[in-house]
Amino acid sequence: MQAVLTQINSMPGIVGSLVCDEDGRLTAQAFPPLFDTTMLDQAAAILADSTFGLQSATGSVDLLDLRYNEARIVVKPMSHSFLLLLCTKAVNMQLLTISLNVAIKKLERVVSAHLEQQRVQPAAPPEAASPPLAGAPPGSRTVVAEGAKGVSLMVQPMKNTANTYWDNMVEMVSLNRGTSIQISDFFVTGPFKKLKLTNPVNGRSKKFPVYIIKDDAEHLFDGKAVVSLASMEGLGVKPGDPVMATIEVGGGFFGWEGI
Repeated sequence: MQAVLTQINSMPGIVGSLVCDEDGRLTAQAFPPLFDTTMLDQAAAILADSTFGLQSATGSVDLLDLRYNEARIVVKPMSHSFLLLLCTKAVNMQLLTISLNVAIKKLERVVSAHLEQQRVQPAAPPEAASPPLAGAPPGSRTVVAEGAKGVSLMVQPMKNTANTYWDNMVEMVSLNRGTSIQISDFFVTGPFKKLKLTNPVNGRSKKFPVYIIKDDAEHLFDGKAVVSLASMEGLGVKPGDPVMATIEVGGGFFGWEGI
């Protein structure tokens, strides 16, 4: 991957380049030493959050061109990742676009191979889990556990307030963005609008519309299915119970409705 980025950097007007995944994790970078890793990590996180929201609002984004007084930032979305280029203001965009059409295919193959290698590697046991959400059962974990038939999630009830009263009467499930991407990657289906949850104890299964939690900077909802009271009743589950998540194949982009 580093060799491909170096090749891209050889184009006239390119200062540096990086690749990050959909969750904002830096995969590879080819920037001058002036740009430290912390700075690039922050840029990757902001890029993933902003571009993902833009796609959900406008549909597929082929190229993002941000213009500044002395520089330009060009973002090229790829399958499950993003390519960011820092360019001088004098960069020839027509030549850059033509050159990227060739280089991007090679880079996508390398990135796909890298992601596949990460998937087949055995996951380390979750020794330290994130602290549970207030009101969650003691000892609950916020880790997505991938099983043979689906992804195991922990049931987290939706807050029962005046603002969520009617939502609690509707069968629905909410996920944070990181968990939704992990499920999508596990089933290799891309974005999804509906999710099937199964209670492994009584065998009840239901298909639910999926809503994405907008703000979860502290990752409190990692590995959790935040469900309405109606959904809990339909599945016969209680807070902290495990459910198996599977994707019903379909198209469309993630919803961005809050809970």
